Amino acid sequence: MRSVIIAGVLVHTTLVVYALFDLFNRSRRPNKSGWSVALVILPIVGVAAYELTKKRKRKHMRWL
Repeated sequence: MRSVIIAGVLVHTTLVVYALFDLFNRSRRPNKSGWSVALVILPIVGVAAYELTKKRKRKHMRWL
């Protein structure tokens, strides 16, 4: 049970660090402070919402 919790925390931390890096270095969103709070507080939902609401697509995903 303990290893599952540790794995979940590691996955959440990795996703949040990636999303925060993207938010502050690449994104043109007007409400960066609100998104950063949502990313940190909401475990997986915040990161999923951030990724789904991006206006730009990755180069390999443009055909979608």
